[in-house]
Amino acid sequence: MQTKLNFDTDTLYMLLNNDHKIARDLFNRVLENQHGFHQQIDICCQHFNISLDDLYTKIAHHYDISFFPSYAYTQDISQADILNNRLLLIKTDQSHRRLFLSNPADLSKLPGIQIQYNTNITPTLLTHHNLNRLVNQVQHQKLYALLNQNSRHSSSRDDDIIHCVDYLICDAHQAHASDIHLEPSEHTLHVRFRIDGILQVFLKLPITLALNIVSRIKILAKLNISEKRLPQDGRFHVKLSVRTLDCRVSCCPTQFGEKTVIRLLNPNSQIMPLERIASDNNI
Repeated sequence: MQTKLNFDTDTLYMLLNNDHKIARDLFNRVLENQHGFHQQIDICCQHFNISLDDLYTKIAHHYDISFFPSYAYTQDISQADILNNRLLLIKTDQSHRRLFLSNPADLSKLPGIQIQYNTNITPTLLTHHNLNRLVNQVQHQKLYALLNQNSRHSSSRDDDIIHCVDYLICDAHQAHASDIHLEPSEHTLHVRFRIDGILQVFLKLPITLALNIVSRIKILAKLNISEKRLPQDGRFHVKLSVRTLDCRVSCCPTQFGEKTVIRLLNPNSQIMPLERIASDNNI
């Protein structure tokens, strides 16, 4: 790993100019009002027609560290540590951890983290968008695990339930699900996502949480939380990072509680014409 850890505009220009032959005065004008590292990266990708993955690959090669083009990390992340809201430390085995970062300036923190955790650490670069998604994924899994462990006694139950519903909607949208199904059984609340028309189990929570979770959804949809014997329908909107989702809610009583379905609709989505869907000209 290189010892020069600061990443300045000269380094960025050098990496871009190697392949794209960009005039320095044009480069300076593009970055004139961009002060943060992530802002500079985004504006360069937009203005000089380079993909974010390609630019991060160049940065990773410059610092001799690995780069992951996807945030979909397959190993267990339930025990991951979030450091300073912009670093993610994931345990890979008993003697090794992987440090995910999106800004090479954070490499300067690596020696201190190694001393603190007393283990070998491999730094890995992610795009800032993918790192944010992975950090959110870790936060969500930690909350789901907390709810499973402390389903009867939780010091911040109301806040946890509110975050749980928010996280479920966010995770469903991230998974490109069209529906969220909450189905109570005798001991378990089954959470399923409908993805490509198929219901897939996403999460299982204790049945003791079902009443609070359904009540939170009813409050959002402006339904009567005291009515549990008749079906109810409602809707609400939720604002995500770059778009607003229209959520249609349906509650129906069952033997073990109310089954609830949330349909996720993107108001800005467009109907795809048949010629783009069909791969065969004879269709």
